[in-house]
Amino acid sequence: MQFKHVSLAVADADRTAAYYTSFFGYTVTKRQERPDAVRIVLERPDHKLQLLSGGEPVPTEWRRHLAYIVETAEFDRLIETAPVLKAPYRLQAEGPRIAFLSDPDGLAIELIEAD
Repeated sequence: MQFKHVSLAVADADRTAAYYTSFFGYTVTKRQERPDAVRIVLERPDHKLQLLSGGEPVPTEWRRHLAYIVETAEFDRLIETAPVLKAPYRLQAEGPRIAFLSDPDGLAIELIEAD
């Protein structure tokens, strides 16, 4: 299992990105903007931080989450044994499966199947 990123739902992604780059040395590596949402990915050498603001009505628990890349066998084991918030799906037909689990306190955990 490999840690991928932490995702935070924030009021203003640009303002929050400026804070993390100024005080904690993150670098902005990706910015995506739609009319109703902004996604900014910040990186340090050992991890990523994803900031999400605005957007369509998506459950908040999916916007605040930890993400891990896991091998197929581990992915299958986890979705069969852990509480599932969102069943496995693919963003692209040939892409990895993605699922969201819930920890005991309701924090979402995104699982991304390794290639």
